[in-house]
Amino acid sequence: MILACSWNVLKAQDTDEAFETIRFGIGGLTAFHSVHLDSWTSGYGGSVSASTPFYFGEIQLGMAAQPWRSNDPNLPDFISALVFAGWFVSTTPENAVKASAGVRLGNYFMAFDSPQISGERNESEFAVTPFLNVRRTFFKKIEGFVEVSASRVFTSSRLEMASVSTGLMITFDSPVWLTSILK
Repeated sequence: MILACSWNVLKAQDTDEAFETIRFGIGGLTAFHSVHLDSWTSGYGGSVSASTPFYFGEIQLGMAAQPWRSNDPNLPDFISALVFAGWFVSTTPENAVKASAGVRLGNYFMAFDSPQISGERNESEFAVTPFLNVRRTFFKKIEGFVEVSASRVFTSSRLEMASVSTGLMITFDSPVWLTSILK
């Protein structure tokens, strides 16, 4: 049964013309669990992304940013930004509710209020983020989504966080000139 379900997912994605559409998403996010970030509390942040069909799945570019407030007066506050590229597969487009699963690779930037942590005000590290996304079409090409992700940031003490994001996506047909450049 799992094999049949997986085949239907890939078969549906394969019938989409590569780069035929572009889906833009915007949403709010917050971390609900973190490891090695016990001295900070995450604030509400936001994310933006763009994705397009790419043969067996979709490719994605985006950014997620959020503030972190220190719980210790000796530690600085910081703002984080994850700039990423990703790939995911979705359930067949005929379903009213679509589910997606994928992975993002990117760079996790941290801008500290002061250089108290490592003598630097900015830090940038590689990050990996698997995610699950559920979305539903509400009006023509507008969808609402809820997403859960788990990030691992490769600092000297690995940072790990689980986040939830919710927002809207809108799908456009790609302009012919853009499709020809991307192909």
